[in-house]
Formats: sequence, structure tokens, C-alpha cells
Amino acid sequence: MSTSQPGVRSASLYGELTNLARPWVTAKLADPILGALLDGTLDPAVMRRWLEQDHIYLRIYARVFARLASLAPDDHVLTLVDGARYTMDTELARLTELAGLFDADLTQSDVGVACAEYTAHLTATAERYESGAVAVLPCMMGFSALGMVIEPPTEPRYRRWVEIYAAGDFQDYSARFAELIDDLDIRRDEASSIFETGMAMEVAMWNEAASFALRGSQTHAKGP
Repeated sequence: MSTSQPGVRSASLYGELTNLARPWVTAKLADPILGALLDGTLDPAVMRRWLEQDHIYLRIYARVFARLASLAPDDHVLTLVDGARYTMDTELARLTELAGLFDADLTQSDVGVACAEYTAHLTATAERYESGAVAVLPCMMGFSALGMVIEPPTEPRYRRWVEIYAAGDFQDYSARFAELIDDLDIRRDEASSIFETGMAMEVAMWNEAASFALRGSQTHAKGP
């Protein structure tokens, strides 16, 4: 049921979610992991693990877009189909490029806890169109915001990672999706809860990658 009064246009849902995102983005910019990425000192093992997990995540993310397209009103179908296609044709191709730079193995199927929880959240919320559309937003909005505010690092591999999210096609699609969000008929408190859950899971993906890399380095240091 819509929460808007007849004849009264509600404030932008996307705008409200953008305000919710600001503390998360601010915290991410201050996070030591991102700080190390930007100055080029991040352990490549962290990025390697993140890329491997992101490859698993993006394949499910594309399926969620396709699922939402099957549930969407006619005027949103193309945006969602384009989201699935962009993820498969463009994002995964760029991730494969990055994987080559960091020697990441995209054929492995070791799904980390953070990735498993995040993809389960996406799949569950996509059972309903409105909730699923909000659930896919944190990934898109977080990286769109980072692409706009981060100064690309000088280290070539990490610079390429930032450039991908600053690319015009990624920013343009994010703007299209913002219009879809504003058309959703969903309670604001429900949307906020789904969105903040997703933002927390975005952070958890990075933290898991750092923890995994740390465990690997400690095991290597101890030897057999």
C-alpha cells in the first residue's frame, strides 16, 4: 500500500536512501582497508580475495535483476533487463580484467560467509519486486558514490579499480535506477531497513577479505 496522500507527491525515496548512505560511505572512506587501497599499499591478497568473492556475488546479482524484471511493471522492465545485461557483459568483464592484474582465481567456488549472507539476502528480498529493487541498490549506490569522490590512486592496479566505478556508463545506469527507486510503492521504514542491511553487508565483504588474507599470511608464516 502506498504511504503517499492522494494528490501529494512524496519526497524522493532515492534521496532519503542517499542520506542514509552518507554515514556508510564516510565510514568506508575512513576505513584502513580503503585507505591502503588508495595509497597503493593494500595487501594484494585482500583484493584477490575480494575479487574472487565479488565474482560469485555478481553472478547472483545479475540473476536477481532478471528475477526483478519478471516481476516489474512494464515501464521498469527495460531498466532491470539492462541491469542484468550490464552486470554480465560489462561488470564481470571488467572484474575478469582486474582478476588478471591480481592473479585472482575466478574458477574457485569457495564462498565466504559474508558473500553467502549477502547473496541470500538479495535472493530472499527479490521474492517481491519492491523489496528486491531496494536490496540491489546498496552495491550500486556505494560504488557509484566512491567513483565520484575518490581520487584515483597512482598504483596502476588499484587506479584501474577506481576508474571502473567512475566510468560514465556505470554512473549513467545508477542515475536511471534512481528513477526506478522513486517509483516504488514501498513503506519508507521497510526500504530503509533493507537498504541499511545491504550497506552493512557491503562493508562485511571487505572485512571478510581482509580477515581471510590475514589468516593466509599467518599460516604461511608458521609454515608446515
